Amino acid sequence: MQVLYARLACRRGEGLTTEVGFLALFEGERAMGVISVIAWLEIATGLGLAIFWLLFFTGGIAPSHPPPGYYAFEQSFVLSDIVLSAALLVAAALLYYKRNWGRILSLTCAGGLIFLALVDFGFNVRNGMYTTDLIAGVAAAAINFWCLGIGVFITAMIAVSE
Repeated sequence: MQVLYARLACRRGEGLTTEVGFLALFEGERAMGVISVIAWLEIATGLGLAIFWLLFFTGGIAPSHPPPGYYAFEQSFVLSDIVLSAALLVAAALLYYKRNWGRILSLTCAGGLIFLALVDFGFNVRNGMYTTDLIAGVAAAAINFWCLGIGVFITAMIAVSE
């Protein structure tokens, strides 16, 4: 009955305001599969951001010949990345427990990931980060593609549920 109500509310233009409404557009096992994939990607990305900063400050991942301004640029993202990391973990938990705020927070995090990827990409291209050091370039590209891909994937999967 709740699934039927959610579909009728959506057709009347009332939107989906309940946890059941969000999941109603994906049927049964498929809904839990999509939500599980998003939640696990958010957990992996949130932990990945935290690990990145741990390695950055312990000297494990800095490029061998960083361009001028590299450390100032990277360190300007510490606070926002820590907040994004925590938000991704909270969003994953909220999605897992089928709370509608998980969907909203997931979209917010997706926007943050897309922004992060594009800002990093711009800096890396302008400063030759992809071509100066092969290993650092591949790592930077992988991080950029991961953040952009996950951000777009989360946005698309949640948009499909509208």
